[in-house]
This record gives sequence, structure tokens and C-alpha cells, in this order.
Amino acid sequence: DENKEYRLGLGALALSPVGVDRRMMDAQVSEQLEQLALQVGETTGFDVFVGGSVVVLIQAPGPQLIGQVPNRAPFSQESWCTATGRMFLSNLSPAELKQNHKSALQAFAKNRPDRDLAEEFAVIKNQGYSTTEDELAVGASALAVPVFNGKEIVAAVWAGGPTERFRKHDLKKVKESLLKTSSIIGQILASTWPEAESYWTKGSTK
Repeated sequence: DENKEYRLGLGALALSPVGVDRRMMDAQVSEQLEQLALQVGETTGFDVFVGGSVVVLIQAPGPQLIGQVPNRAPFSQESWCTATGRMFLSNLSPAELKQNHKSALQAFAKNRPDRDLAEEFAVIKNQGYSTTEDELAVGASALAVPVFNGKEIVAAVWAGGPTERFRKHDLKKVKESLLKTSSIIGQILASTWPEAESYWTKGSTK
């Protein structure tokens, strides 16, 4: 912080769970994600932002996930091509993006030369959620919303699945279900992980 003092943030759960009793939080968050997966009919997850990467801490398989073994959490993903990554990045200042996330910006520019990332960030920040289609992987889509601790974003909740099926969803209803779940998870974090703080202290969530 401004006094150059350090406190554990939520990302510590991804970096070093040893010595951290996260069983209560995991159980409560998992329960919410499982309920959400049933509501939206897709796989859901709970992510944090660590060192420029998205870390999926908890994941709940969707009811239609048959014959496929989901990745075992926690696992990392790139930020520029994921719904949660772009949501996190969109809440950072241009200066911090340029200084600490140059590789993500370069990767986006290289892989999506026909699109303006700054414009996308502005849209994401204004609408309060982020979507991706066929970017993390061809045939995969996702929608992510922030999880707040007070006024700061400390994590994200998402739903994702095959693009062909995802297009058939009413995304407005999916977003509403995600926002309701993120609000509940925010309350869970406040009670089970009171030290949780944003890794994006310079980002605005207005």
C-alpha cells in the first residue's frame, strides 16, 4: 500500500494454499458455482488475477459435460484471450497496462490485428461484464463478471461452453445469474477471507 506495507491478497490462495485454511471458502464457493452451472447449463468457475495470468481456483462442470474431463483447478490461462482476463485488464489504468501487461497487449495485437483492444476495454468497463468467442480455443465461448470486495474487484465468476451451444443461450439471463452468484460469493469472501484485497488497486470499477 502507500505505506509500503504488505498484506495477503486473494491471489495467495492460488500461489500458496499451504497454511491457509481455505476449506470453508472452497466449499461455499463450490456450492454456488454448482448451483450456477445447473441454472445456466454450462461449466462455471471462480478466477483470480495473479502476475498477469488468470488462475482458475475453483471450477464446477456443467450438466452437459459428458465424456470429457475438465481441467483440475487450480490452473492458469492467458489474460488477453479469456473473458475473465479481459475483464481484469479493462479495470487497469493505461499506464499500468503498458508497464505491467505489455506481453498481453502485444499478444492481442498479434492475434487480433483487426480489433482495437482499448475500445473493447471501454465497452467491458461500461457494461460490467466480458465475453469471448472462439478465442481461448476454437469452438469455446464464455461470459465473465467481477466479484467485488467493497468497491474493488478481487475475483471473477464465469460460465463457458461450446460456442455453438452458447450462442443459443439468452445471454442477458446468463449475465443476471452470474451477477447474482458473484454478489453471494463476494459476501462469502468478506466473511471467510476478510483480508482479501484487489490486485488491481489502481483500477476503477465505476
